[in-house]
Amino acid sequence: MAVAAVAGSALVGAGWLSASGSERGPAGSGGCPVGEAPTDSRDWERTDPRQVSELIALGCGKVSDGRPFELVARKFPGRGGCLDLYFPRRHAALECAAGPNPRATGVHVSSFALAGPAARRLGGNVIVGTAPKSAVRVRVRFRARGRSRTLQAALVRVRDDSLLRRIDAAKGFGVFAFVPPRSFESARLEAFARDGSSLGSAGLPPALRRQDDSHPGQGEGVARPATREARGGAAPLPVGTVIPKGEGKPPRDSTSTVVATGTAPVTGPWQLEVWRGHGGNAPTAEPPGRCLFIHPLAPPHLTPSFSGFCGGLGFRKTPGFSRAQLNVPPPRKRPGGRFSQAKEVLIYGRVPERAAAIVITASRGVRIEITPGEGPKTIPGDFFVIPVKPGLGRARINWTDRDGNPGSRGIALMPPVTDS
Repeated sequence: MAVAAVAGSALVGAGWLSASGSERGPAGSGGCPVGEAPTDSRDWERTDPRQVSELIALGCGKVSDGRPFELVARKFPGRGGCLDLYFPRRHAALECAAGPNPRATGVHVSSFALAGPAARRLGGNVIVGTAPKSAVRVRVRFRARGRSRTLQAALVRVRDDSLLRRIDAAKGFGVFAFVPPRSFESARLEAFARDGSSLGSAGLPPALRRQDDSHPGQGEGVARPATREARGGAAPLPVGTVIPKGEGKPPRDSTSTVVATGTAPVTGPWQLEVWRGHGGNAPTAEPPGRCLFIHPLAPPHLTPSFSGFCGGLGFRKTPGFSRAQLNVPPPRKRPGGRFSQAKEVLIYGRVPERAAAIVITASRGVRIEITPGEGPKTIPGDFFVIPVKPGLGRARINWTDRDGNPGSRGIALMPPVTDS
């Protein structure tokens, strides 16, 4: 299946369509196939069969240039799945544009494709995110070329109980899509209830800022689940996959479980794994206990194929919460004694299952907020990977509950993220 993105110019006046079946959208050549298979299921024939057991259309929308899309739940065999943003006229989709069970109380960007091959396959750019079930509109305020603009995102609301049960979702939710201006410096998203009250707001991650067509491929995917059409044809295994000891590339030292997958702009596709470490007698041996490692599947030159830590998934001063960093590529000494700079830093870790959001705050008013991904039932907790650019200045990471309360004392981030 061709993997791509929503496209077009400003999303002015784009509306939403309910996924309850009471409103029918202009998907494909007919009505919106809510509760049924998407317009053409054959467009998923090239997707890894381990990642498709059932396809269910949840709702439809239309971006400002007139192209319709369908929100499709893709269930994995056994357990798990994700939400694809499917464009039937292009026979292509932004795969795993959102998780199957969004839990955040505010608005959150979950996926995007900008100015690269994925965007070209769908004819343009798109940014996708999730909103609370009570949201009736999502407003986007941009600053581009020194001027401010306000857009309305296309919003699909999934509230029908029978549909929610079919996709194993705990509660209703909204998924929005919008097309940014060709060049923008910043943006602020805000969701509103029917009575006009605000349901929360969020900024865009740094990887999405200052995008324009002069940087092709700069922003394809922001920690979103990856597909087989990712760099080099590499694709992560589905969440919950167990890799026996001695299998995999490279062979695993212990039985490993995939707990999260995604794609980062520089790193490319990755998967996060948990296994049991047994320690050792060598001075450099990892401590015994559960290990959390990130595995870039097609890493840039000199980037390690595995990086992580052992001894427990939470830190002593922040029980149940941990963070680690991977520099991509790692700094190396250049002729003359100076060191090269990492182009991207992957911040990853584990949070308690009650966490509703992961928040990074930094100097100069920077705030990054994402929703953690739900891991398999066999591994406690939820997991996150956040790609950021170096140079945020003094920065900390923490998690918040559904009411927005901090979940811990927080953890300081390390250079080069904190370089100024």
